[in-house]
Amino acid sequence: MKTFLLFFVSLFFSASLLSQSLSINESASNTSYLSGDLNSETIEIKEPNGKIINKGAYKSMGADPSFKIYPLQNGAYIVRENIANFVMYDSFGSVIRPISNSSNSADGEKISELASDPMGKTIVIYNPQVRNGDKRGSRAKIVGLENSDMDVFYREDQEIRAVRVSESGEFIAVASGKEGSDDEITIMDRYGNEIRKIPFDREVKGLNLYGSGSTLTVFSEGRVAVFNVLTGERIGSSSFRGGTLQFANYSAS
Repeated sequence: MKTFLLFFVSLFFSASLLSQSLSINESASNTSYLSGDLNSETIEIKEPNGKIINKGAYKSMGADPSFKIYPLQNGAYIVRENIANFVMYDSFGSVIRPISNSSNSADGEKISELASDPMGKTIVIYNPQVRNGDKRGSRAKIVGLENSDMDVFYREDQEIRAVRVSESGEFIAVASGKEGSDDEITIMDRYGNEIRKIPFDREVKGLNLYGSGSTLTVFSEGRVAVFNVLTGERIGSSSFRGGTLQFANYSAS
């Protein structure tokens, strides 16, 4: 029997999972180990040691609570601005293309989000919540470099809880749900072909697709579970109380 550790902010303990291991820590990175900063009117992409590996001009439109930089490991980066707009930049800091993700709902929507593998092979942009009367729906699309966007997910009455792209860029996991019913994780390949749906009986807080994407880790405020993506089999799970869980990852070692 092997052991996995659960790491929390100011709290940690250990529990057991048969024949496998699971690590949970405070990291919540979705794309790469690089960071992005806006310095005056220049975006700077930096390594952990502070070394600048890429920079490009950026004209800020003023205070924007939705502004965010998504750096990729190849030096390219994506900027989110004005709630639902994104701009893709190459590794030289030049604009590749702008992307609009507005749902145009008269009742409003939440700030659009982005998920990607570290190299940007597969990039998913999604609306976590789109309001339509008393319904709360959601949608997601895969975006390409040359205006080759593809809608891959739509729910009329479910919000998107989380989206994760495997490190290889081959698989995508989308967790969705609504109050009063179990959440659901939809697994698809990078072309939008659905592979499997996996139910989860609590509100999903985060996901991770381990390695090539064959193993899915799902966590909520009080439970962590690991599934085989191809078969849907639950490999193991554990419940816990207390602590603030931000990220869960699976390791077969």
